[in-house]
Amino acid sequence: MSTGVRVERDGTSVTESHIWKYTIADQAVRQLSFVNEVVSDLRLSPDGKMLAFTSRRDGKLGLYLLNAPGVLAKRTD
Repeated sequence: MSTGVRVERDGTSVTESHIWKYTIADQAVRQLSFVNEVVSDLRLSPDGKMLAFTSRRDGKLGLYLLNAPGVLAKRTD
């Protein structure tokens, strides 16, 4: 499994980005995040079970965790 961020731009600024999963074996592509946000600093946990990323939601920058298979991301406070 590989993960990455797809970025949408409006001129020179990033307007939105989402986390995607790509499975090399069957070439399946799956979107994992759906909130209108800009995702950055995407990292996979050492055990491969969680993705961590930063995002600004509701005007506040936060660290979020997402199960690698793809469920609702939860803010860590």
